Amino acid sequence: MTRTTAVVCITLLWLGFTAPTLAESDSKPPLTVRDVVRMAIKAARHSGPGRAEQLARRARLAGLVPQLKLGARRGLQQDQSSTSTLSDDRVNASLGDDLTVEAGLTFQLDRLVFAPEEVRLLAVERWLAADRRKLVEDVVRLFFRRERLVQERDSAAADDTALDADIAELEALLDAYTENQFTAALAKLPPRTKRSAQAAGAPAASNVAAPAAERVKSEPEASVRTSQGAEAQTSASTSPAREFR
Repeated sequence: MTRTTAVVCITLLWLGFTAPTLAESDSKPPLTVRDVVRMAIKAARHSGPGRAEQLARRARLAGLVPQLKLGARRGLQQDQSSTSTLSDDRVNASLGDDLTVEAGLTFQLDRLVFAPEEVRLLAVERWLAADRRKLVEDVVRLFFRRERLVQERDSAAADDTALDADIAELEALLDAYTENQFTAALAKLPPRTKRSAQAAGAPAASNVAAPAAERVKSEPEASVRTSQGAEAQTSASTSPAREFR
């Protein structure tokens, strides 16, 4: 009894952990324009406005990197001296060879507060921000244009190769903006079923229309029969009057 209870508890715990995962895998949310814009921004992360801020930070931190200066100097010295006395004249000569090595480290700590390159980087940041806005506008425009074409294709009765070519072109452009993440996200979504539903509903509509057409055809026959019956009644009502006369 204890072993059976333990097995049941473990099974219930496993089902409790796996059920939300299975539910999430079955119902995948549709691909929204925010997802596509996020993909494009992630693909262009190396050319966004934050890149200029990173460069400005690196320019300020460059003040902590010392400038190393090394130098060497060699000098030759020659000294001559002469002494003269009544008895002797003497000339003294001496040679000297000097070698000097110099090394120096220079820190520019003022760059930690402000770097001269930041002035130019502000202009670059404005350009990158304008490029980012244009990127978002292009991605949003392409996304909704593709959505309109897909809806038009799904609502069409027959296949249209021109619409398929336009949709393929827009998807290629979105792949170029998102580094092929758009197509990968589309592949994870369930296929559209609207066209198949319309195709399945077409025979049903024809089956409904057929009885309606039969009813319309039968109405003139019924009207003819009623008119013939009315004529027969009028003739029957007039015949006794003739006999009475």
